[in-house]
Amino acid sequence: MKEAPQFKQWPTLTGEGEYDHMSFIKTINMLQDDDAIPDELIIARLHSLFEKSAKRWYYGIRQKNGKNTWSWWKQEIITRWANDAWRYKIENAFENSFFDPDKYKPLTWFLKRVERLNALYLEMSQKMVHRKILKKCGGELGHALKSRFIEPCSTEEYINALEDIVTRTKIGRNWKKLDIKSPNKPFIKKDKSKEAFKPNTSNNNEQRKCHKCAEESESSESDEINIINAQINNIDIIYEVLDVNSNLPQAGTSNTNLTNIQDAKIYRTKPEKGMGYTTGKSGISIVMVDKQEGKVSLDTGAYFTCVGKSYLKTIVPDWQEKLRPIRGVKFSSASESMKPLGIIDLTLIFPHPSQCVRIKVEFVVMDNFTSNHFILGNDNLSTYCIDISKQKDRYFTIGDNKRQKFDFLNKKKQITVIKNEGKSPEKELFTSEQLKEVEFNKELTEKMKEK
Repeated sequence: MKEAPQFKQWPTLTGEGEYDHMSFIKTINMLQDDDAIPDELIIARLHSLFEKSAKRWYYGIRQKNGKNTWSWWKQEIITRWANDAWRYKIENAFENSFFDPDKYKPLTWFLKRVERLNALYLEMSQKMVHRKILKKCGGELGHALKSRFIEPCSTEEYINALEDIVTRTKIGRNWKKLDIKSPNKPFIKKDKSKEAFKPNTSNNNEQRKCHKCAEESESSESDEINIINAQINNIDIIYEVLDVNSNLPQAGTSNTNLTNIQDAKIYRTKPEKGMGYTTGKSGISIVMVDKQEGKVSLDTGAYFTCVGKSYLKTIVPDWQEKLRPIRGVKFSSASESMKPLGIIDLTLIFPHPSQCVRIKVEFVVMDNFTSNHFILGNDNLSTYCIDISKQKDRYFTIGDNKRQKFDFLNKKKQITVIKNEGKSPEKELFTSEQLKEVEFNKELTEKMKEK
């Protein structure tokens, strides 16, 4: 065995913050291979290599399991420190870190991204690591860096090229407006409020000194024009500053001033009086659920997304196997209380000739809900930015693509109007007087009695 390396050459692991347990393991493996260090020496130094929370974890594992080999400890380290919280933290740190030549040095920034990706994805190739890092350099800088080489190339070559581009060019730098001021004379902001206009209160007939001849006499027309211009130049312009919040949505209250009222514009021909309820249209659209065609109502008045068990059974027969429990929450409608059975995750696909849109929704399954369609409430309408247009051509859009319009079922709600055809006065008189004491068979209907 060669002479063991000094203690400062050994890596440490804290287990806090953005730690790298894989780099800790790889460094010890490299020292073991280069210096032929036995497991006994590595195990003997572990208590000094762990720090802070990692040291407390080491003491607990050592007391519970006793002395073990370095291979056993490597597996325990990976099991303990490669958890979901650590992975989430490293992924966020990588996704949110873009290269800025004014803040970072190319060497330290590039190597830090490489370490994060190597710790997250053990089997990722070096080519894919470089591609992911180039996307974090920005469009122009990433393209300039990628155009210098023909893949594959090493990490050192990318770092050298990045340093060369940052040093020689301004690619990737944000433009900043320079505030050029005189180095000798400090900048002093004038207070215009003290330079208010003062009207001329002197007597117009008073003798004045001429500006040209310097004699006291009545001023000429040119002198009066100069005086007027001098007075006008001292006038401050007052700009009317509008309240920015006045253009934002406002909530009306009972204390709102009702004097400023404007009649709303009518965009459609109103039906005859008493028949306004016949112009309503459906807010239901077609969706695909588990390769089955279903109907969904975009209900802006619904607080949450729900579906009745009777309708859900027709679309998803095995819905009970996919049901998740729901916490102790009470639901109620305007007429009665609703009995929740649980939550089911479904994928809705809105069909469209150009491109279909898929959304993932959590439905609250109701026991006593008799509606024959899904109800998409405000929770998911706002989540996926679903906007409903109430113009002449009714449609709705999903997300930022406002050109892709989805249609509703263009069926008016069928409203049955019951006409009350009253009896003639003669028939009512005959029924009340002549048939007053007549007993009809109970099996006869009203129509049969009238005949």
